[in-house]
Amino acid sequence: MNSTYTFTSHVIVARLEESLVECNPIWDRMLGTCFILCILIGVPTNAVALGYFLTRKKKNLPNKLYISICCIDICTVLLIPFPIAISCFNNRYPVLFNNEIFCEASNDIFSYLHKISMFLVMLLSFTRCFAIAFPFRFQSVNKKKIFLAFPMYMLVLLVHLVFVTMKTSVVYSSTSLYCFYGNKNLSWTIINNILQGIEIGVPPFVCFISFLVCMIKLASSTPIESSGQQNKEAAVTVTMFTGIFLICNLPLFVNMVFVTITNVFYTYPGPLFSSKFMYWYSWPIFKYLFTVLNATLNPVLYYYRMAGMRRWTKYFVS
Repeated sequence: MNSTYTFTSHVIVARLEESLVECNPIWDRMLGTCFILCILIGVPTNAVALGYFLTRKKKNLPNKLYISICCIDICTVLLIPFPIAISCFNNRYPVLFNNEIFCEASNDIFSYLHKISMFLVMLLSFTRCFAIAFPFRFQSVNKKKIFLAFPMYMLVLLVHLVFVTMKTSVVYSSTSLYCFYGNKNLSWTIINNILQGIEIGVPPFVCFISFLVCMIKLASSTPIESSGQQNKEAAVTVTMFTGIFLICNLPLFVNMVFVTITNVFYTYPGPLFSSKFMYWYSWPIFKYLFTVLNATLNPVLYYYRMAGMRRWTKYFVS
């Protein structure tokens, strides 16, 4: 890693241990290219998907959740990848992150968008699972009250975010290619990591249970046939949607567990992050690339699974 740069006080450079090998510039450029591709594909496709869901006559709970997810995905793909890609192409120099205000704002925005997105997917997956497992009971449930959980969760996240911002300082790390909350207080670091683990871990866990239930119900023809072919197709779509979400987010949850163990028993990087991949690429890939990739793949799945969106898109393009 080039050590000739002069960084501002909020920027830290990864300290290389003797057992660690420097990051590979070719891999960094490939990583930056992936982020750029996600921007070029994710923004227009999510915009088209948002247009489709907004023009649908159905104003039910799933449609509202899809609209909210599209909005979050557009913001994620539009705001997150670009500064990371620039750093990838500049030997991990902070570039835009060299500004402390930008660094803190970027970290807060990513944390907020990511957790809201996970919560929305959890709501979509859980409600569809409930509708399949208990179709008659689900019909009597007030869907507006379920959707109210979304703004309430946004408020809780905002309070937590303000509290974390007041208690910590934000620094840029060349190992993660992004900013993170830094604090010398070990107890606060561990507590915050646990809270972050809950916020990032609970939605994938609920989605995983919902995913299993949907898979079991889809394998059984009787419950699905009784609810109609349309509900069956919707269940398949949400199941695939949840599967992509789990693939993209479970590695991050594992990394959060690893870093919590490392903070408790070792000094970072410790044995869990001492390999070249884990030290230099686990955070950029698991936390940022996979999150952006998830947001990019969602509209592709919508187009593949929803005949109405394919017709609307062809009409819109022509």
